[in-house]
Amino acid sequence: MRYEWLIGLRYLRSTRRAAVPSLISVISMGGVAVGVATLLVVLAVLGGFEGDLREKILGTKAHLRVTAPGEQPLPSPREVLDVLDRVPGVVGAAPFIESELLVSSPTNYSGMILRGIDLGRVRSTSDLEENLIRGQLDWLATPAAARELRDREPGESMDHGELQDRIRRLLDETAELEAEIEITRRMLDDEFGERDRDGDRLLDRLRAIDAREGDRGEQQGESPTSAFPLDLDEPAEVHPEDHGMPALPGAAEDHGMPALPRAMERDGADGPAGEAPGRPGARREAPGIIIGSQLREALRVDVGDLVNVVSPDGDMGPSGPVPRSRPFRVVGIFHSGLYEFDNRMAFVLFEEATRFLNLPEGEASGIEVRAAHLSAAPQVARAARSALQEAGVEEVQIRDWQELNETLFAALALEKVVMFLILSIIILVASFAIVCMLIVIVIEKSREIAVLRSMGASRAGVLRIFLVEGGVIGVAGTLAGMALGLGVVASLQVFGFPLDPEVFYIDRLPVALRTSEAVTVGLASVTISVLATLYPSVQAARLDPVAGLRYD
Repeated sequence: MRYEWLIGLRYLRSTRRAAVPSLISVISMGGVAVGVATLLVVLAVLGGFEGDLREKILGTKAHLRVTAPGEQPLPSPREVLDVLDRVPGVVGAAPFIESELLVSSPTNYSGMILRGIDLGRVRSTSDLEENLIRGQLDWLATPAAARELRDREPGESMDHGELQDRIRRLLDETAELEAEIEITRRMLDDEFGERDRDGDRLLDRLRAIDAREGDRGEQQGESPTSAFPLDLDEPAEVHPEDHGMPALPGAAEDHGMPALPRAMERDGADGPAGEAPGRPGARREAPGIIIGSQLREALRVDVGDLVNVVSPDGDMGPSGPVPRSRPFRVVGIFHSGLYEFDNRMAFVLFEEATRFLNLPEGEASGIEVRAAHLSAAPQVARAARSALQEAGVEEVQIRDWQELNETLFAALALEKVVMFLILSIIILVASFAIVCMLIVIVIEKSREIAVLRSMGASRAGVLRIFLVEGGVIGVAGTLAGMALGLGVVASLQVFGFPLDPEVFYIDRLPVALRTSEAVTVGLASVTISVLATLYPSVQAARLDPVAGLRYD
């Protein structure tokens, strides 16, 4: 066995006659190394994106989600919370309310997912407070602090270029608004002009009827004005107090507030015309809301500004359902790093969400649970399910983060497998060079092979010689590729590769390589290289010694 290794290694050395096979062997080794290094780097980048996405998702949502069967609301979440708090491995549990609504500002509107949270429990289940870039989480309970911050915060300082850019954007926006206002005015003119003509025709008919009734009254001895006591040419002045209605409050400017649409001018909604409960005449502060950074850009608002939340599930009016709306004050802006969350999510107090959505007292959409370790989520889910069954609460559904995001992470895993198969073709192409090199060596070394066979070397011995030669190229190329690939991954982890956050939503390229993946790449590379040597090795073993020495 020792002579087979020596001969195989000797054939790899460059000689004057064997310069071409030696060059091919170097090229083959380089191809294997490049393929292995590329595969390691790509898998590390895909793993980094998967880990970054998982961290951002679980930073906004917890590891487990407890709901009624069929994702129905929980009628008694407090009973479930008492049981979950005693389950081993549970770090925190918090109820939540979730609903898709519409939010608007004085300049724009957007769809959003409103989430009601328990301020005392949300810190143990979510990274919302750590993700805040402006405002504070506690301001959800004291929104007046955000309004005071807006009132006393000085304006941002801008250089001449920034000022010109902002003026240019404002002028463009003003031109667009003027065009929309002109179109709306023309539509209103057309609509109200038609209504005025209908009103004039109606007044003419009423006056004709009034004249006929007057003539008839005079004939019967009645007063000519008894039929219609109101003067149709003068609008009647209506006072709400005369009809048992509360007096309307003064204009928003009288209270030191900017003029807003009527729905947003009522800064509260519990008492008549926004009065605080139990305090007639006192205006109730709008409840607080925390929105994502992308939603803030869409609405063009900041901490302390008012936004109007609209729910389609409103009360029935004369012409059908009337959407329910209520002003909220922005008390915080968060940035999770996940575009879908930053563009759609908004958080309010649990009680405010219950009141606005007109839900039964104490009802929740579900309960979020955070486990001590991410990998322990399935075990904690089983323990929580058993504890709830022992407590008599069986009508619940518990799903872990893998089940909740099964489609997303399955797609990422499939993408990683596909990239592994595609990039393995680079190693396969390098193995073709190994085949070519060994075939050339077999043709060139046919006389030496014949001499070895005539001296007693077996076919299996000749086969092992060329297997050793191809295996050495594969192992050396694999080791060189792993060293190169791991070096690139380590440098990316230390120094990073900067990215444009406006385009990629992250500021650097994430990389994370698992040990199992690196080992799999190495074994696959060596296996492909060894398999590539089988055909030329078998051909060398079948060489007839007489044919190899015929012309010598």
